[in-house]
This record gives sequence, structure tokens and C-alpha cells, in this order.
Amino acid sequence: MKFIAQLFIITCFFPYLDFLKIGTDTQPNALMLGLLIFLGVRNKKINSPLILLWATFFISIFLVFFNNLSFFFYLKNTLNYLSPAMVATTTYLILNQMKYKLSFKVFYMMMLIYCMVGLVQMYFIPDFMYFLVNGEGRGSMVGGRGVVSLSAEPAFYGTTCILFICYSLLQYTKRQNFWVIGLLLFQLFFISRSATAIAILLFGLGIFTVIQIFRLKFKYVLGVIVFILIATPIMLNYWNKIETTRAGVLAQTFVENPLLITKLDGSVGIRFTGTVAPFLSMRHHYMKPQGLGYYIEFLRGFRKKRLYNSFLSVNNSEKKPRISGSLNMVLYQLGFLGLLFPLAIYLAFRGQLSQDSILLSFILLIVTMMTQIQMMNGMIGYILGTAINRGKHLSEKSSTKS
Repeated sequence: MKFIAQLFIITCFFPYLDFLKIGTDTQPNALMLGLLIFLGVRNKKINSPLILLWATFFISIFLVFFNNLSFFFYLKNTLNYLSPAMVATTTYLILNQMKYKLSFKVFYMMMLIYCMVGLVQMYFIPDFMYFLVNGEGRGSMVGGRGVVSLSAEPAFYGTTCILFICYSLLQYTKRQNFWVIGLLLFQLFFISRSATAIAILLFGLGIFTVIQIFRLKFKYVLGVIVFILIATPIMLNYWNKIETTRAGVLAQTFVENPLLITKLDGSVGIRFTGTVAPFLSMRHHYMKPQGLGYYIEFLRGFRKKRLYNSFLSVNNSEKKPRISGSLNMVLYQLGFLGLLFPLAIYLAFRGQLSQDSILLSFILLIVTMMTQIQMMNGMIGYILGTAINRGKHLSEKSSTKS
């Protein structure tokens, strides 16, 4: 069972390796191995966050009555809901009952593998290792974009780096995080070069800084000022190198008029539209479930009423027939019933958010899940399972002391 657990962890950290050739970006490898471990463990004690994740999955099954998609896409959507519940539960069982923990050395080696593959793709062999992933390097080195490493496209590579940062903040010490997060930021900014992923990181850091200011932790205010003073000349020099690239053009457009970025870049526009879709549903449809396959009609309704024309272009509302993402997808498809999912995430981190590293991990995870990352990505469930197990042990320690 330990060997299967090791394979399971590897599939979580390499979610895009395509062995089954089923034509999807994110592979169900972690889901299948998680099911095997789940069935093999006798004592399956779970807690409230896991119960809510499973409840979200069972509710999603009833979307068959609000479905305008083919059976294949309905099944794929349902398995997306199953993945966080199954992977998080399996991770919790491995950490809590099998007492198997991923060492920092192994984790760092996996981050080095991503980095080395990315560097080889960028400077030596552009299609290096492409055969391992579905899409074979889609969008790699096109229009100023970076490389894919062991993911399907640069944006997925960048957001995967952010998920790794979330996990590292949750699991390792400050000294260990100094090395691994530095490596991941290097990959994000200089190898992936994903405008979406960089925007996610900066937005998450912005939220984190504002919260710390309200907490009256003035060291963060001082840190931000020092960071601005140091980073400004560096960024000005860096800007001269990237201003003609895709990320540079998008950044300049965003500074001039943030809403125009959705019309300038189709990829960013589609993801931004998917991010705000659940909020539009909350405002105009009272958080009623929207079901499957009605996404285009939902957006067309706003265009007919000439609402949100500043960012809701024809390209954004017609090109993608299904909403992508994870947390935003749940809230859009399930409406108020989907609130169980963010509640499960909150409960997984509750009791730990007073720690700055855990708070930052939580914020980055939420922001990432509101954009493009699919729930089938094993890192989502693995991070949640790790947070649940960590919270359990902290609770046990505090109760023992008291």
C-alpha cells in the first residue's frame, strides 16, 4: 500500500502527465489511484470539511436534470466534482492513518524536475518531453509566452507553480520555503511567463497585504514599502525586455484600462469572464443553479441587454461553451448549493489562518481556483487533505496542552 501511496502523490504533483490518452488536459490519474487506496483502507474516519466535499459531489450528480451537454461531458463534469473529495480524503488517510509524509527533499526534487524540463524547452529542445502531456506544448513560445514544462500550456505551468507555493507554505519551514518558493517564482516569471498566473499571484499578494494592514501588522506595511523601493528599478529594467511580449502588452493595457484587457487577449478574456460569471449569476439570478450547457445563453442574455459591454465581448461569450475553473464553476453551476464547496475549503484551513504563511496559502488557493485550474487537478485535493490533517494535529496539540 505504501508504494501505491507514493504513486498517488506523484500523480498529484504531476497532474498533466497523459498516460491514458483520453484527450483531456488534466488527467484523472490521482483520482483513480485515490479510489484504489480509499477502498483498501478499512478505517475511513472523516471530518466536516471532507463531508462537505462529498456532499458537493453528490449534489452535482443531480445536474443531470439540468444538463444540456452530451453524456461524456456530463460525466467529465461529475468526475471533476468527485476529484477534490476523493483526493483530499485519500491524502488525509495517507497522512493521518498510514503516517506517510512527503519529505522536503523529494518535494524539492520534483520542483527541480519541472524547472529543468522548462529550461531545456526554452533554450535547447522546444518540444522536449511534449509527448508526456496532452496538447503537446500548446501555445509554447508563441507571442512572447513561455514554455509548458510538464503541463499542457504555459498558463497551466504557471498556475501549477502557484499551487506548489500553496502546498509549500502549508507544509514546510521558513528556511525551506525560502529555497523552494524562490525556485518556483523563477519558473513563474522567467520560464512560464504566464500573464494569467502572474496576475493571480500579484492579486493574491495584494489581498494578503491589505488583510495584514487591517490586522495592524506594520512590518508588512514596511515590507511593502521596501519591496516597492527595491523592485521599481528592477522592474523598469525588466520591463524594457518584456514590453513587446504578450505579458508586457497585457500589463500595459491593464494599467491604462483594466477592462480592455479582456478584449485585447482572448485567453485572458475567457478566463476573466468565467471568473465573474458566478457573481453575475448571484446578482441577476439570485444564486439559482445554472446547470450544464447553458453558459453561452447565460452570457448572451447580458449582451442582448447591453450589460457589461466593457468586458463581455462576443469572443469571450461565444468561444468557450463551458465555464472553466473550479470554485467559480461550482458557484455558477450549483448556485447557492455550491456554497458548501468554499465552506469546506475554509473549514480545512480554519484554526490555522492566524499564521501568516497559512493565510497566504489559503488566499492564493482561493484566487487560483476562481480562474482556470480544473478541479481534476490532483494538487487541489492534496492541498486540502494536507490542510485538514495539519489542522487536526494542531487541534490535538492545543487540547493536550489545555
